Amino acid sequence: MMRSTWRRLRPMLGRPYRRLGIITVAGLAAGLAEAGVIVIVVRVAVAIATDTTTAIQLPLVTHPPSTPILLWMAAGMTFVALVMHLLLAHFTARLSSEILVTVRNRAIDAFGRADWERQAAQRDGALQQTVSVLAGNSAQLANVFAIGISSLLSLIMLVAAAAVVDPLAMVVVAAFGGLMSLSFRPLAHITRRRSRAFVNSTNRFAEDVSRMTTMAMELRVFGVQEQASSELRAAVDRTADDAYRMRVVQRLGWALYSDVAMMFVVSALGVLYLIATDALIGAGTVVILVLRALNSAQTVQRNLQTINELGPNLDALVEHLKVLEAAAPAPGDRPLDEIKSIELVRVTYEYVPGDGALRDVDLRIAPGEVLGVVGPSGGGKSTLVQVLLRLRMPRSGLVLVNGVPYQDHRDGDWTRLVTLVPQEPRLMEASIAENIRFFRPGISDEQVRAAARAAHVETEMIAQPHGFDTVLGPRGSGLSGGQKQRLAIARALVGNPAVIVLDEPTSALDAESERHIQDTIRELKGTVTFVIVAHRATTLALCDRLVVVRNGSSEQVASLIDLPPDVLPDVLPDPTARPLAT
Repeated sequence: MMRSTWRRLRPMLGRPYRRLGIITVAGLAAGLAEAGVIVIVVRVAVAIATDTTTAIQLPLVTHPPSTPILLWMAAGMTFVALVMHLLLAHFTARLSSEILVTVRNRAIDAFGRADWERQAAQRDGALQQTVSVLAGNSAQLANVFAIGISSLLSLIMLVAAAAVVDPLAMVVVAAFGGLMSLSFRPLAHITRRRSRAFVNSTNRFAEDVSRMTTMAMELRVFGVQEQASSELRAAVDRTADDAYRMRVVQRLGWALYSDVAMMFVVSALGVLYLIATDALIGAGTVVILVLRALNSAQTVQRNLQTINELGPNLDALVEHLKVLEAAAPAPGDRPLDEIKSIELVRVTYEYVPGDGALRDVDLRIAPGEVLGVVGPSGGGKSTLVQVLLRLRMPRSGLVLVNGVPYQDHRDGDWTRLVTLVPQEPRLMEASIAENIRFFRPGISDEQVRAAARAAHVETEMIAQPHGFDTVLGPRGSGLSGGQKQRLAIARALVGNPAVIVLDEPTSALDAESERHIQDTIRELKGTVTFVIVAHRATTLALCDRLVVVRNGSSEQVASLIDLPPDVLPDVLPDPTARPLAT
């Protein structure tokens, strides 16, 4: 068990064998020093009691030292043990903290580098669960593992010292220890099984809590808070039951080991009472060493139980990291300074094999063009947008940018030139300027203001209590829906992109906010390529042409009046809408 645990922990440490070597040396030195102190103290105590302090015999020592020298030796060994214990405390804590930092950084990096398909497939709260619960428990496991190693080494040295003092007594101890180890193996399997059930139920509970938080508004609007709370309370009960079963087995293992070991010691004392006096000193020393070794043995047993308890956390963590890290797409290496053309050639995408969300889509987008994307819900519009944004890679076919497959271009160049304004913009609890800058430190305050000006939101942001330094509340509270949408447009514009994808930018806005966004599109038309997913005819009227996406297929039309009859109800065109230019 210790070996398999070390094998899983080793990749998460910078210098694994150096740290393990230090812990090993410190554990052996501490155990040896402690064993030496016990042997000396027992022999000196017996010598004082029998008035034979002039010649105290020690194992492996041919010339018995005097009592003062022995006491000085015991004091020195005690100091060595103290120093070794301090070193062990430092390095075990360091090992645990290093595991915590490494695991959290790996999880964050792996999630950030994974492709969108893997990120979108993650359950709500999965990353939070990984970096908090699984990472924390794995760090605790590393600490327990290190303590268990040092305790095991100390136990070995104490048992070795007892064997030197009285080999026969140690044969009995070794046989007893082997029987105890075998008898407790079924309990270890039960502990691992119940711990795995507890980890699984805890993960599901964290996801349920995250879901309730993210859907708080919908739960209140539909008046189902109590039903949702009832399901969450049931999850609390299930998790508590799993925790109860795990703790019972854990505590039972500790208690049984301690009680059986003490029974053995009592039996040994009974045997000592019956043996001859001349064997009393050696056997007595063995009993004292065994008693002290029991503390180390109990620590080892407790740590083994804890490793069984926390082991499933490490298993789940390693598996989660493997899945995320395997989903990192290969980076492109071709530079991309400008976008002259975008062409989709027989692009097919399937969420489920045999059920194509997109099928053999052909589309060419010219620079500076405003392209509208329409179609019924579930027809493939969102999938087309995600393929265009390089969030989902085609299962077959090609997306060519300047005649080159777009996955071959460098990631940094692509994300600088192609950006998105989502239907529901996500704003951070940060200043207005930071929301526009959005983790791009090279963008100046003047660029932030210019982007806000282009998005027709600068005046309203200046009017905020602290202007662009005003800190927004959760989910952008303090701003209207139209202001949030225009702030998202400013976020997209601030990097001077070549292509902007707008996903239903005006679907839930008032007339004035819609007009501001349309003004932005009009002003940038011809200099920025727009791909607009929309239903409102007033927004689609700005487009040079339309692409109808339904049942996974695409069809290009010149204007609103050219839309197929079955698509018109989805667009709800304005009766006065004029044909669009081809």
